[in-house]
Amino acid sequence: MTGDPRRWSGDLLYWLAIAASIVFLAWILSIVQAPSPPLFAGLITGVFAAVGLRTPKPFPRGLRKLSLALVGVGAGAMVDRAVVAEVVQRPLVMLAGVAGTIAITLAAGQVLRFSRHVDGPTAMLASIAGGASGVSAVAKEMDADEGIVLSIQYLRVVVVVLSVPFVSVLLGAGSPGQVAAASMGDWSGLGFTALAVSTGLIMARYLRFSASSLILPMAVAVVLSLTQVMPSSTVPPSVLNFAYGLIGLAVGLSLTRSSLRRLATLMPLALIQLVIGVVGCAFAGIVFARSVGISDLDGYLATSPGGIPVVVAVAMGSGADVGLVLTMQILRLVAALMMAPLVARYLRNRNRSLIDDDEAS
Repeated sequence: MTGDPRRWSGDLLYWLAIAASIVFLAWILSIVQAPSPPLFAGLITGVFAAVGLRTPKPFPRGLRKLSLALVGVGAGAMVDRAVVAEVVQRPLVMLAGVAGTIAITLAAGQVLRFSRHVDGPTAMLASIAGGASGVSAVAKEMDADEGIVLSIQYLRVVVVVLSVPFVSVLLGAGSPGQVAAASMGDWSGLGFTALAVSTGLIMARYLRFSASSLILPMAVAVVLSLTQVMPSSTVPPSVLNFAYGLIGLAVGLSLTRSSLRRLATLMPLALIQLVIGVVGCAFAGIVFARSVGISDLDGYLATSPGGIPVVVAVAMGSGADVGLVLTMQILRLVAALMMAPLVARYLRNRNRSLIDDDEAS
């Protein structure tokens, strides 16, 4: 930094206070077992800064790209050889389930278009199932309302997390097991993460397209994971938590008082969209299961629109086909992250063409 030393020290104190607030809130949220504590801690901190401060500082562009890259690498690291083997064994089953889940949630998201505050890209990004943090992170690049996108995405995640254990019992599952939490002190994948992030961001400087800072690091991570050239192909949990905190902060800083008022008026439509999407995916999962000869529970868990840790926990504790369930969940996450920017860009360009045609006429 250059310029007035007092301004430099003021900026440093501002960001240190922001960081301390995020860490403290994440600790509190983890105690009450809230979903994604770092992301929500960043979101809450950003909202208070945006609403409470007279002149909140803008979120640094470089940190936004870094958070995108880290989320993309985290998703790409999940695509290992076991996932590929499962897809090769049952390609039609996998693709049909993934495509069906995404299609249902996108269709349900059109309910949001009844609000004058929601355009096509915002409705699509807010409703697509999979990669809530990554989809929310690219919303700004797609000219979508990132506050609306993040709020509705995580409202869906919370509902899915709360409902999956109960619905699974109705479908024959026993008491859900617990997935062992990754050790926060596991840094074995730091080299993998650094290589995938740096390579992906360097590529993004020359191959520029929507959300390239997310997609290219994710592609590099997939290649490294499948080739197993690194001793560990995982992203350290602490690094992912750092990225989620950045994403939440970026979105929170965008939630001004006017945007919060829009969110409040949008909630009835958001709840309707949510019910249609979650119930529709559950119904499609059961129909899908019976058509391919797997259990209703397997079909429901495989097509559940989010909440991967809880879905896997239920699958492990109930004797469900964990490989099928986890593979379809990961494929949907990767597919959502890759297609969301492309569809949003198409809708954005289409809206601009319609506006230009109206002005010309």
